[in-house]
Amino acid sequence: MEDLNCPAHQAEFPAADADDVGPLKLVRDKLVQNGKYAYVYRRTTRQEHLTTLLAKIVEEAAEVLGAPSIEQKIEELADLLTVIEAYITVGGIDLTEVLKVKADKLEKRGGFLEGWAIDVRYPKIQ
Repeated sequence: MEDLNCPAHQAEFPAADADDVGPLKLVRDKLVQNGKYAYVYRRTTRQEHLTTLLAKIVEEAAEVLGAPSIEQKIEELADLLTVIEAYITVGGIDLTEVLKVKADKLEKRGGFLEGWAIDVRYPKIQ
C-alpha cells in the first residue's frame, strides 16, 4: 500500500480471505489521498474491486431514485455514470463493444424513451 500521508493509514492489513470478508465500502480515490475519512484504508483485490463496484452501482442507482430535486438527480447520475465507467475499465471490458451492443439493441428492440410498460399482473392470453 502506498503511503498517502494520512493518519488513517496507521495500519495495513492484507486482503480478506474468503472466510474473513468484512464490509468494504468503495470510496473515491482522492478522498483517500486527502485523508477525508478516519478509517483504515486498503487496496482491494481485483475481484473485491469488481464486487464493490457492482455494490456501488446499486447504491448510486438508489441515490438517483431518492434524489428529490433535478439538481440532486444530476449529481447522483454523474456518480452512477462514473461508477459504471470504472466497472467497464477495471473489468477489462471494451467500451466500444458495450456501445456497439447498445446500438444493436436500440436498433432491434428500441430504447426506453417512450415510456412503455407492461402490467405484469395481467399476462396476455394467447
